[in-house]
Amino acid sequence: MRTVHPDEPAALCLLQVLRATAYIAAGEEITITYVELGQPMLMRRAELQEGYFFTCNCARCIAAPDADMSMEDVMLGGLPCKSEGCGGVAPSETNNVCRSCGLELKESVAVAKQVDSLLVNAQKKRDKLEFDDALDYCEEARDLVLECSTSSGFRSMRVHDELMKTYIDVNRWEDALLACRHSIHCYEAAYEMSTNPLMGLQLFMLGKLELNQGELDRAIAALEEALEILEVTHGSEHFLVGDLRSKLAECYMAQKAGAGK
Repeated sequence: MRTVHPDEPAALCLLQVLRATAYIAAGEEITITYVELGQPMLMRRAELQEGYFFTCNCARCIAAPDADMSMEDVMLGGLPCKSEGCGGVAPSETNNVCRSCGLELKESVAVAKQVDSLLVNAQKKRDKLEFDDALDYCEEARDLVLECSTSSGFRSMRVHDELMKTYIDVNRWEDALLACRHSIHCYEAAYEMSTNPLMGLQLFMLGKLELNQGELDRAIAALEEALEILEVTHGSEHFLVGDLRSKLAECYMAQKAGAGK
C-alpha cells in the first residue's frame, strides 16, 4: 500500500493506524497529509519543500501561487488592510499589498513578527510553569493580533489557543471558555474537512469548558459534534472517545434531571 500527500486527504494515520476520513473506492490512491492543514498555503508549501523536498500541486494549492491565492488562503494567512473604509486584505507577509486599495502593509508585517515572538516567549514560560508571565505575553499577543490577522486567521487561532491553555493553567475558566469559543471560529475557517481530528479535539475542549461554566446545552452540542468527528478519526474503541462518551452521558443525566424539576 502507498500513501501520498494532498491538502485534501481522504485518510489519516494515527498511532500507526491508517483510518479513512472519506470514501475511498477500491483501487483508489490513499491520501494523507504530511503537514498541518490549518496553515495558509504558503506555510504548507514551505514546510513540504523543507521537510519532504516537493511542491504540493493538489487542487487546494495549484491555483494559488501567491498573487493569485484563493480567498480561503488569504483569509487564513493574510494581513487586514488598515486603510479607513477599505476592508481589504493583503495575501501574505511576503506579498503585503492590499488586494483592494494597493496599500503596502509594512507595519502589519512588523506586528505579525512581534506576535509570533510573543507566542514563542509565552510557550517558553508555560514550559517553565511561569504561568503569570506566560499570560502577560499571551494577552499582549491577543491585543495585537487583529492588526496582522483576520479574526478567523491562522495567527489568531494560534494566539487564542495559547491564551486558552494559559487561562486554564491559572484557573481563569470563564476567560478560557471565551478564548476557546473564539478559536472555534478559526478552526472552522482553517479545516474544511468535517472529520479533522484537531477540530474534534477542540470541540471536546469547548464542551468541557462550557460544562464547567454551567452552559449545559452548549456543552452537549459541542460534545456531540466532537464525538461525530473523533469516532471517525480515532475509532470508537479509543480511550479518548470513551472519555467523551462518559462526559456526554454526564451531560444527558444533568439535562434529564433539570427537565424533571
